Amino acid sequence: MSIRKRKTIVEMFSTFLNLIDSKNYPILDWSANPKLERNIRTIIEQDISNDEEFWARYWLRALLQNPPLFLAKEHLLAYLEDSCYWVAGIVQRKIAIQDFTWMDYWQIARTIAANDLSKLLAHYNSETSRLKTYAQMRITSAVIDKIRVGREPEKYSDWAWLRSLTKKSLIQALYKVNFPDWQQSCHLLAWHCFKEIYTPNKKLQNHKLAPPTSQELELITVRYNELRKKYQDISDDVTVQEIQTLLYTCVKVSRENSKLPLVSSLDNKNNISDDLINYLPQEEIDPEEQFLALREVLSQAFAALPESSQKMLILEHALELKQTDIQLIFNF
Repeated sequence: MSIRKRKTIVEMFSTFLNLIDSKNYPILDWSANPKLERNIRTIIEQDISNDEEFWARYWLRALLQNPPLFLAKEHLLAYLEDSCYWVAGIVQRKIAIQDFTWMDYWQIARTIAANDLSKLLAHYNSETSRLKTYAQMRITSAVIDKIRVGREPEKYSDWAWLRSLTKKSLIQALYKVNFPDWQQSCHLLAWHCFKEIYTPNKKLQNHKLAPPTSQELELITVRYNELRKKYQDISDDVTVQEIQTLLYTCVKVSRENSKLPLVSSLDNKNNISDDLINYLPQEEIDPEEQFLALREVLSQAFAALPESSQKMLILEHALELKQTDIQLIFNF
């Protein structure tokens, strides 16, 4: 599925892709946002000689200033809409996930751009690449990271997953399934007692823990019944079977809450066949420009590392030292 290339500055900074039904076949087309269209027309009337890159950098500066200029973020999101489109194709070719369609990757890219735009573009250097090239690389990296984190629960057994949970994430999961306050308290207390009592076998991998023993379940139940007296909204003691039910519910709701949402599974009429990805054209990017943008991203990541990690990377990759030599240098 291809998209029409936007030609005018007004289009580039005021339109978004929409999936529409054309003779029972889904196609993507550009739709203008009236507010953005009026705003960009008014602004470029003051200077019609500047090109796409000028306005991209103009809106980025407007976004990063404090406070951001009115509609700066929205104009940049419109401008990067086709970048999210290209990112979806790139990521799908890199990471093939069952049940994920191209649209799922696309919507993840759009969501990341909408939520983290300032953070993604904060360190852009106009001397190394075009803004769109840099943004596409940053969004691609962010989407891949998001997907990998979203698939993390698949590695865990139920009991390992339960131990890895944070209180905040469990509260969020229980809240999303509309449990009343007293039920949330019961589940949180059961989880707290489980983490307090259950001591996994150190020989097992952290993400593949065995179930608690009968003795441990008894102790968890006893501990729950002791502590529940401190809670005004928990009135009854529980049995071992009821503790197990509470814990299994914690596992179920938290796993569901951690999953990446599948757009296609939520709205079948918007489901784009994976076969269409084969027809996605590749956006032409100058290889030298892409290299400079990649170097900029890697330089920023390297600078964020602790000094010791930087030294180890230099020794291992730049000087091609072996691990044994590095251990002697660092005395470990």
